[in-house]
Order: sequence, then C-alpha cells, then structure tokens
Amino acid sequence: MKAAGGVPAWPLRSWVAGLLMAGVVGAGCARTVEVVGREVVTDGRQESAPARSAGNLPTSFIVVTPASVSTDCPPVLRDPGINAVLTLRHSTLQPTREADGTVHYWAIGDYTAEPRGRYGEEPGEGLRIDCSRLRALGIVRVETG
Repeated sequence: MKAAGGVPAWPLRSWVAGLLMAGVVGAGCARTVEVVGREVVTDGRQESAPARSAGNLPTSFIVVTPASVSTDCPPVLRDPGINAVLTLRHSTLQPTREADGTVHYWAIGDYTAEPRGRYGEEPGEGLRIDCSRLRALGIVRVETG
C-alpha cells in the first residue's frame, strides 16, 4: 500500500507503532497501541479520533463520582450549565512526549450524555473528555452496551 507521493505507508505506521509501543511497554504496561490515520488501535480495539467539534460545552465538567485511581477517568461527570450527566463508556491512557524526552500519560474517556444531543452528538456518539482537565475534545462514536 502506498501513501501520497508514492511512499509506502507501512514503514510510517510501523515506526509510529514502534514508538508508541516502546513508551507503553517501557512503562510496564502490556498494551499494544498503533496509530493508523485517524484511528487508534489499542489491544486490537479500534478507537476513532474525535470526529468533529462539540457545541454548547462548559469550561469544564464537574466530577460526580471520583475515579478509583487518581490517573483514571471519573465514572460520572456533570455539566453544571445544562445539568447533563455524562457516563464513562471507555477510557485509555495516551502517551505524550515532552521536549526533554520525558513521557507522560494522560487519561482520555469516552462518555455518553443524558439528555442526549445537547452537544451535537448523534445516536451512537458521545463526548471524548480529557480527564485531567475535565474538558471535551470532541464527538466520537461510543459503544453503549
């Protein structure tokens, strides 16, 4: 398979996956992470990047139920402005590399909101939240089962 400009796509995917894998495995975690275009594959599970921007968002959400581990996402959040309740459906730790080479992990959670549609999400969609800042990153597809 060739990417734009006739360069094979697999070396880039392999390099990015290797870089992410080194950071994740190096931290003692047994997860496999691969980035393919706008998709993130974690332990064989494919997750989409935020598909589009959400609207009607608060500056930050309020924690209703704290996470059992401080580095994880809270199971339940609330939007104080419209009194919507967000329920966590899936969370993951995303590695980020600082300029000095230090790798930090930040928790990202995919939430469904009740009442639905307040942020522009359609059926089967929810909000992706940066759990350290409690701010929305965008709308994503979520599993509701």
